[in-house]
Amino acid sequence: NIPIIITLRHPTSRSFSGFTFMCHHYKRIINVTNSRYNHYLNTVYEKDTPDFVFATYEKMKNCTGDDYHNFIARDQTRENREDPNYNVSEVTPETAMNHLSVFALSHLQYGFFDSHMMNVLSYYPAKQVKVIFLEEWVRDIPATASMIGEFVGLPPYEYTPPKRVINKGRSKARIRPDDELLLDNFYTPSLLNLEVILQTYFNRSLPQEWKERLQPSFRGADSFS
Repeated sequence: NIPIIITLRHPTSRSFSGFTFMCHHYKRIINVTNSRYNHYLNTVYEKDTPDFVFATYEKMKNCTGDDYHNFIARDQTRENREDPNYNVSEVTPETAMNHLSVFALSHLQYGFFDSHMMNVLSYYPAKQVKVIFLEEWVRDIPATASMIGEFVGLPPYEYTPPKRVINKGRSKARIRPDDELLLDNFYTPSLLNLEVILQTYFNRSLPQEWKERLQPSFRGADSFS
């Protein structure tokens, strides 16, 4: 009867945030010593990860949006995507994968929340699971805290958010608009499945912010009417 709380962030935003974290993580490894770095690559990753990935990490200084672009873009489409005539708005959920590198796909799979949610529900009944969206949490922290307290069985209490602590080491990088649109397309089918799961098991829906980022042709789906 353990209560399970799942917090979800929009998969595109989560992906870029995860990338900047991973980037800084590898930079710390690289800065230790080259010998320890090489040992780490050989023992943990062996030869499964393309050399260009680690070469990219070594060149990074600020983990910029352009770094992320080079990380996810498929080699044979990267040149086209830099062409001024390239129109990312023509990408569809069906073709988005064609623009992504193989290594990026292993990174992006963590955003398939529909699959992960069904894995959880295969072990635990929905009544033991509470789904919280980060965007809603940030918008109203006291209400979210109250909802969590009620879910886990705490007595009612008044929650006062602490003063915000600014992390000076936090990356200020921003995802490129073309990459954001590409990944929004890429995740649209998964999010449509997640919407069905939310309505079926939890009697709730995706946040409005998420719906607005779906591919336009899907925004009028019956489940959103």
